[in-house]
Amino acid sequence: TVLWTVSQMTTSDGLGNPPQTETFTYENGKWFFASSYDRKFAGFEKVTKTDDASIVATYYHQGNGDNAANREVGDSYGKIGMVYKTELFDKNSALFSRTQNIYDETPLIGVNPPDASSSAPVFVYMSKKIDEAYNPTASSQDICVAGFGVPDVNGSYANRGNITNGQIRW
Repeated sequence: TVLWTVSQMTTSDGLGNPPQTETFTYENGKWFFASSYDRKFAGFEKVTKTDDASIVATYYHQGNGDNAANREVGDSYGKIGMVYKTELFDKNSALFSRTQNIYDETPLIGVNPPDASSSAPVFVYMSKKIDEAYNPTASSQDICVAGFGVPDVNGSYANRGNITNGQIRW
């Protein structure tokens, strides 16, 4: 199967300013396959957009299990195509910021098929978001972290993240 993708896009504002060119690269395209009737293209794991000033790497769930090396958490069929991490680099490839999205899911009661297949309908929602900002010009790794958690049924944020030795703990 051939899948056409965009490799370069050039835009002009029509006012005589230099055109802006963006290039795109795609990595690890996957097909999700549960059965001969339950299959689909699950997208690319990573799409990288490069322009004159920055590089943006976006990572997507594919329903094929967690990828610890890329900080992927809780991958499943219901999360296929959802962004779990975005990294922004300057033009010299120094990390400037990282956003991690963590999703949870709950089954839709009364509509799940009796065989409980992997593609049974679920409600997927973002339960945590972690934003990290880096200083790419500092000699040490300066980091500023912000995040949110979803309150429990009592309105408590007991699962709010904590930073310990530079690691975020939920």
